[in-house]
Amino acid sequence: MYSSQLAVDRSADPPLLRLATYGRSAFELVAETGPRLEVIANLAFGIVSVGSQASRTFGLFNVGSADVHVTSVARTAGSAAFTVVGPSAFTIPPGGQVDVQVQFAPTSYGPQTATFTVTSDDPQQPTINVPASGETPPAPPTPTATSTATPTSTATATATPTRTPAPTATATATSTPTPTATATATGTAPPTPTAIPTACGPRPSVNVAVQPGPPNTLQVSITAISSPVLPNNELRLLDFGAATNAQIDVGDGVVHTGNFRVNLPAGTQQTSFTVHHATLDQATTVPLVVVDRCGDWPTLVGGGPNAF
Repeated sequence: MYSSQLAVDRSADPPLLRLATYGRSAFELVAETGPRLEVIANLAFGIVSVGSQASRTFGLFNVGSADVHVTSVARTAGSAAFTVVGPSAFTIPPGGQVDVQVQFAPTSYGPQTATFTVTSDDPQQPTINVPASGETPPAPPTPTATSTATPTSTATATATPTRTPAPTATATATSTPTPTATATATGTAPPTPTAIPTACGPRPSVNVAVQPGPPNTLQVSITAISSPVLPNNELRLLDFGAATNAQIDVGDGVVHTGNFRVNLPAGTQQTSFTVHHATLDQATTVPLVVVDRCGDWPTLVGGGPNAF
């Protein structure tokens, strides 16, 4: 069981909202100046049949101190089966939220993906990409009848000689007609369609745990949670978005600053990485999407200037 507490530190100027979590984690939540847009999205539609449709929403949040003007929410890549429903340009006041609805109406079979781009006047990240995915099971095969020929036995005619009392014997041959072979067609039963697995309904969660490490570092641990219907859930991909004031260490010897992917080996159920402040005394945020066997799990890690 995990717990957390929120408290306003009125001794600070301006006052800070401090968040204390189970363990040693501590965050200072400070509203950034100017327009600042954050996105929380999970557009993993799962299995949708051809001829039907499904809808999901993702949230746009203004975490800054001025209005955010969103000028466009549009599909910029991928399948046309994904579309935005409703307005694609609007204004979000400080502390406000707007939900954007996306519809998936497949017309062909197989897995499909798309990318939606949110364009705004956020000076730090004027464009944010939101991935979408879905899968359509193939149609069951059309049964076909097969025929097999069943031959019948063929009678053979044998000549039988007959004798007369005359001095000269003559032989007379008699034969019976030869029957012809006939074939009969027998039909085979149509194949039984394979049931589509529903192990992701309800979807098992992904656990994201953070803990301050050595000075100015944040240790992040990610675990795929299994369920009775999905006992072997696993992590497949970490998709890091545009980070703010962050240096990310995933153990490959490269200092990353955002917008990269980490493909995980098959069977991975837990992984970890480290986040450093790129510049001390400034807030750090790292948005990422964790992909497990059930699709995308968006999340955000980081903290204020003195959180780690």
